[in-house]
Amino acid sequence: MKTKQITLTRFTKQCIVMFLITCLSTTLLLADTVVVANAGGSDDAVASSDIKNIYLGKKTKWSDGTKVVFVTLKSGDAHKAFLKQYVKKTPAQFKNYWGKLVFTGKGKAPKSFSSEEKMLAYISKTKGAVGYVSSSTKDASSDGRKVITIK
Repeated sequence: MKTKQITLTRFTKQCIVMFLITCLSTTLLLADTVVVANAGGSDDAVASSDIKNIYLGKKTKWSDGTKVVFVTLKSGDAHKAFLKQYVKKTPAQFKNYWGKLVFTGKGKAPKSFSSEEKMLAYISKTKGAVGYVSSSTKDASSDGRKVITIK
């Protein structure tokens, strides 16, 4: 029985390498966010499904009855990673989802910030507020904020 040897072209090898790099960087990107909340009124730990429901407007209160005020970043790696990991949507899908809810009068789009620093300042002063930042962000859990554990 004869066996055929498969030779990969240079282009095919480059495609395989790019695919592996993309997979690796996506995996690293997904692990690179933390959920941050105002120290008063928010839970210390929540299920991943609760985070998704918060960001889809389906969970509106913390366990103590405090109103959830969720905020987002306008763009960036942390924004993409958070939405992909917890909300299971791309930034475009998330924007369209909220656009439909606003258009039909069933929801109000979340407040969004151009920087993590502005988001953290808002979370510090707003009871029930929750957002997300890159895990490399310093002082995410100081100044009236805490990092929430995701179960």
